[in-house]
Amino acid sequence: SLTHDWKINDSVSVIILAYATGVSGDEFLITIKNKKEIISTAHISDETDSDPGPGNPDYFWSDYKLINDRTIKVSDHKETNAGDDNGTSRITSTETWTILDNGKAIKKETKKTL
Repeated sequence: SLTHDWKINDSVSVIILAYATGVSGDEFLITIKNKKEIISTAHISDETDSDPGPGNPDYFWSDYKLINDRTIKVSDHKETNAGDDNGTSRITSTETWTILDNGKAIKKETKKTL
């Protein structure tokens, strides 16, 4: 389903499409030129359902934040001991995507944390 759409200029527009199956969900950033030519795509959100337990104590997911109409920040998360009272959640990396006037989405920086 379409979750966001906006124009960058007269010839370039941006959409964010979500795909969900009931146990997982993904969102994709897509830039389009002249209403028909796909210029760039980026996977910006991953919400896969997981059943953490003794053999699988960690849960991973990613999400995004629209900073402005040209900048998207994607964060990867890790929850350790998910479902446990002592569980912790932290961001493991961030990516900053910028959309240029020509519709190309470029990854400007990636920061990893350990």
